[in-house]
Amino acid sequence: MIEELETLADQIPDFLLGLANPPDRDGEPEWPPVRDIHVGVAPTGLSGSLATRGDPERGECRTSYSPFQSMSPGTDVTEVANAVSCVATNTYSRSDEALLGTMARALLPSDHPLHPPAGPNLGDTENRGFLRPGSILVVLFITDEDDETRCTLGDDPACDEECRVFPGPMTFCDGPGRLEAYVDALRSVRPPEDLLVGTLAGAAPAATSETEVFESFEGVRPTSFVCSDGLRRGQPAPRIARFTFDLGGEYRSICSETYAALTGAIAERVGARVCAP
Repeated sequence: MIEELETLADQIPDFLLGLANPPDRDGEPEWPPVRDIHVGVAPTGLSGSLATRGDPERGECRTSYSPFQSMSPGTDVTEVANAVSCVATNTYSRSDEALLGTMARALLPSDHPLHPPAGPNLGDTENRGFLRPGSILVVLFITDEDDETRCTLGDDPACDEECRVFPGPMTFCDGPGRLEAYVDALRSVRPPEDLLVGTLAGAAPAATSETEVFESFEGVRPTSFVCSDGLRRGQPAPRIARFTFDLGGEYRSICSETYAALTGAIAERVGARVCAP
């Protein structure tokens, strides 16, 4: 995952610069500059806290940063992008890829009924101020495995009845009902027109559509690789793929040489939303 995080980090400056300084076609920008942005990075270990530690291996990084980076008119976009890159490349861990549980804890309010066993959600407490009324929300996942949000330890029959067990002490919620609960939870935070999900995960490098992505999973064991190029590799990720496509999002292979196809698609869709009445 370290190589994948580095590849994504290299795309962040172009992504933010593209939003702030949209491409010019026929003498006119494709969308109005987007310069009021909050960017946060949440490691997938279920804490829900936004990352603040800079990557000591990147020479330009500070030791620590604020929980999320803010960009506004007049802000140095490159400085913000570098700060996000420094934090993003220091989030690798060997803990479970609890993608959906981490998303829930980071974004949902503490009184929301859906929360992982790690504790209450932090959207209106520790992470207060990250989401703002009327803002567009982009959720970007990067993972070389499928979602591994564990079954709850409390009273959650919908999850307990739909668990899958892997070798060792690993039990993950794998039921459609539970997955729909995460879809509904994110929709409770933002209406569909103000919500965009992007995912970099295992799939054939050329796969982009829902059909192509799921066809690339066929015949591949859950713990085997659906793609590998020597540095980047990814296992089948049907749960996170289903979540992404159910929300009308963009899915690209983590084995792609560059992630510009995903960040570019997201930038264009954010720009189109900014232009919408």
